[in-house]
Amino acid sequence: MKTKIKLTAYLLLSFFLLACQENKPLTSIEQEHSSCQENLDGSITIQGKVTLKGSQKAPLGVTSMNIVNKWTFSKDLTKFVKEGSPTNKTIAYGENKRVFLNKDGYYKITISKNDTLMLIPTPYLYKQPKQITGLTKSQIINIELEALPLEVMRDLEKRSSSAYATFYNYLKNVNPDSLVTVSGTIYKAKTKEPSENIYIVSNFSNNTMGSATHHLTDKYGQFTIKTPKNSSLLINGISPNSFSFTPKNDTIINLYL
Repeated sequence: MKTKIKLTAYLLLSFFLLACQENKPLTSIEQEHSSCQENLDGSITIQGKVTLKGSQKAPLGVTSMNIVNKWTFSKDLTKFVKEGSPTNKTIAYGENKRVFLNKDGYYKITISKNDTLMLIPTPYLYKQPKQITGLTKSQIINIELEALPLEVMRDLEKRSSSAYATFYNYLKNVNPDSLVTVSGTIYKAKTKEPSENIYIVSNFSNNTMGSATHHLTDKYGQFTIKTPKNSSLLINGISPNSFSFTPKNDTIINLYL
């Protein structure tokens, strides 16, 4: 009798755990509430799967889930553009706190209650989904992406064959399951002094402000950025002395520009 009771209790517990982990495909952005409503520190965990509409295929390229109201990198540029004015601050918002989908389309992110999330898919391929708000409990949120018309890619090829080729290689080689750290120092070629506020841009990766994800060098000319393996980075892209490369491993790079 005791054995039957223990077995029944075990089956009920197993069923409960499976129910918490269930991740069935949904037809749109839809929320499934979890019994585990929050973490011990009061944060909540949002997880799920992103697929292409009408299929169970994961999106191509790199897709990120971003916290709209939180930033991994931002910098106050007021003193550089406003001559030290204490009002009308100019902030460079570079990179949101985010996680990347794995190659199968799954993501998991820990946030504070009432944070806003935004899924950012690969540009040129997919429509931008709406922001996800009202998050107060841990839950599963599965999302279906809609493809953009093929004309978008054709227009890119017409406008710049080199950009199209770079994008094609990016899609073919980028690995969202493996992040690499790229760091280094940028110097002025003439004076050998450190260069501050040089842009380090992640190509084909946007932040929630709609600009390319980027970092800026500090007053010592130094920077550090994490990016998916085989992604595309551009340094000082607004200058004729720009430099682009594809990091395959953790990399330290020192440049004189």
